[in-house]
Amino acid sequence: MIDLVVDNNTNRQRQALKTIATIGEDAKPALSLVLAFAEREAQQVTPGSGGSRWSLEVIRTLLAIAPEDRRVFRVLLSCLDSENLATNSADQSQLEAAISLPRTPFKKESVRVLVTMLRQAPDSRMRTVAAKALGEIGPDAKDAVKYLEAAKIDSNAEIREAVGAALKAIKKD
Repeated sequence: MIDLVVDNNTNRQRQALKTIATIGEDAKPALSLVLAFAEREAQQVTPGSGGSRWSLEVIRTLLAIAPEDRRVFRVLLSCLDSENLATNSADQSQLEAAISLPRTPFKKESVRVLVTMLRQAPDSRMRTVAAKALGEIGPDAKDAVKYLEAAKIDSNAEIREAVGAALKAIKKD
């Protein structure tokens, strides 16, 4: 874990993150360290460059050790803010953040963000992931039904398929 803090070698930093993620929830004592690393990494990204401020490894590590932590949820949300969604092409960390929202306990807030993505994201992969994530949330995503119903006529077949599966999962009793 020291590599994460002191080493400027990106490969060693990635390996340290993967090792922490492998430990899972037992690595919670490292959460503050990973969050500090993530913040330092985010500050190195040029504003307005498009894409997420957070690397895929950071997102996966945070979710592996503390998906229930509000600070982790805020990292996911920062990947999906309106400025990041306005770009024409989603990056892998944005897709990972979106599909990970159902793994957090913050269902109501997740539904709100995912509905916004479904309605506004120009990238079809992002809209597909939003529909799939709403389906994973299941009945707790009932507030999304009218937006999913509207998305059933999307020109993209993959989105329509994901919307149909999400509606089925949300409406099941």
